[in-house]
Amino acid sequence: MVEDKERGGCPKSNRTEVNIATVSDLVKSDYRIASRMLAESLIISKTVSRRILREEVGKKKLCARYVPRCLTPEQREDRVTFCQVIIATADADNFF
Repeated sequence: MVEDKERGGCPKSNRTEVNIATVSDLVKSDYRIASRMLAESLIISKTVSRRILREEVGKKKLCARYVPRCLTPEQREDRVTFCQVIIATADADNFF
């Protein structure tokens, strides 16, 4: 039976637990970080960094920054409150 010897070099997949945790920490510390910067800091490709962000960390790109896909209940309440203030201001014709 023929067996391959172990070889050094780059791992077959760069989507390791260490890379996923590092990407998650970097995005939490700076939500405006670019996938190019993530790729350069981890020495992985941009597509792998984007895939980690989207599939593993659960973020998507929105307005040049990565945000969570789902809002928390507090964030939803804040959005409703802000929208109600804007509507009330528009109804009162208090726009500048």
